[in-house]
Amino acid sequence: HVFLKEGVLGGTLAMGICAILATWTMQSLNDSRYSPALLLAEEGFDDSNDSIENDDSENDKETISRNKITRNNFPPTSYVSLAEQSLGKPSSTLVFTLTLAASLGVCSTYIAFIGQTLSSLSSDATSNNFIHQLAPNLPETTWEFLTALTVLPLSLMRNYGIFAFTSALGVTAVLGGILVTLTYGILVDPGMGFSQ
Repeated sequence: HVFLKEGVLGGTLAMGICAILATWTMQSLNDSRYSPALLLAEEGFDDSNDSIENDDSENDKETISRNKITRNNFPPTSYVSLAEQSLGKPSSTLVFTLTLAASLGVCSTYIAFIGQTLSSLSSDATSNNFIHQLAPNLPETTWEFLTALTVLPLSLMRNYGIFAFTSALGVTAVLGGILVTLTYGILVDPGMGFSQ
């Protein structure tokens, strides 16, 4: 969609900027994981309860701070715990609610997207594709219902390590789709009258 609206140059630039911003944001969040725990350790740490046998002269401040974090306050492992340690319980509840709403919205949109795609393939009699041969002219709501039935058991799993191979296949398929789209945009229909 981005390449269709912005062209090859604009689409590549927009996708590149989004990738850079996403990478920078993830690195920033990862670097800030220890900040709330470090602040809590510095404010509420009691030397009498510390089991470090060496005194301050034999340990630098970074080593002591790491020991404080490890023994008293663990770094947050989610947005909810990060908000709780940084801003308090009400903020963590708000973050949890917004994260839940965003997750449900993304999942619902994804199911609708799959339903629309499979429905378009099912009704495409001219190409005679596999989906049309298997289930011709099924409505979109039926495909969405079947997709939800497929996704529901997957959402109950707690270890997604077994999907590493299929995830790699999915990334390869997405990269292949981008390559095909770019090739089509450059060679077949570059726009601005170049194809005429």
